[in-house]
Amino acid sequence: MSKELIAIISEGEKTEKQIIENIKKNFFSDDQEIEFLPFRTNIYGLWDVLKKDEFETDIIEVLKERESDIAEKFKDLSKNDISQIFLFFDYDGHAKKNEDDADDIVAEMIEIFNNETELGKIYISYPMVESLKHLKKNELDYKQNCVPAKENIRYKNIVSEQSDYQNLTLFTLDDWYFILRQNLKKANFILFSIFELPNLNFIDYQNTFNQSSIFKYQRKNFINVNQTVAVLSAFPFFLIDYFGNNFLTKITTIEDPHTSNV
Repeated sequence: MSKELIAIISEGEKTEKQIIENIKKNFFSDDQEIEFLPFRTNIYGLWDVLKKDEFETDIIEVLKERESDIAEKFKDLSKNDISQIFLFFDYDGHAKKNEDDADDIVAEMIEIFNNETELGKIYISYPMVESLKHLKKNELDYKQNCVPAKENIRYKNIVSEQSDYQNLTLFTLDDWYFILRQNLKKANFILFSIFELPNLNFIDYQNTFNQSSIFKYQRKNFINVNQTVAVLSAFPFFLIDYFGNNFLTKITTIEDPHTSNV
């Protein structure tokens, strides 16, 4: 194939697709082809499907078996055609009937899906994909921005009242840089780290801000303490992981176009 093919597998369709389309527009080159494949179930449903085959099933083939429209559109597509697979799912702690199992499932999924060139690499949004928009430029304190983790709080409604970023299709590079920095600050807070972001190098970032560590400390410092999660989006960490050291340096050192009190 003439272009590098990247598969994006997500829980939902509409919101995630809008985000990926905007990411493509702002960050990816014409040499990279991104295919969006909705799984249409939550992370616990994905775990149920894959657990039956002890996680040895090709996730692309599972998608094609489950979804007739994907099977038709990608009938000639196999895992061998794809250079990288990324999965985006919500934490959504209230969606699992047995809440005692829910966190073990998330931990296991992060452990299994930890390499984009093999089974795939998973990124988790807390509590769900709309966390990307749960920011205000001047008012919302990221340290206080936590929500209940184990009940349905109609999170989309909360975000609609506490966001300066309503339209995902209109995000600019400046918007993304602000969102990226705020999520880095929030992850630093979750992990109780002592990094000054302008001095954060990529090795320290990889060792500290990975999906496994983020979930470990969400669980330790929030979920197990008072059944909350600290609001955090998956997409900023995907972008930093993907584009690497120079991208991280740019994010943490450029002047912020927004005036922010957080």
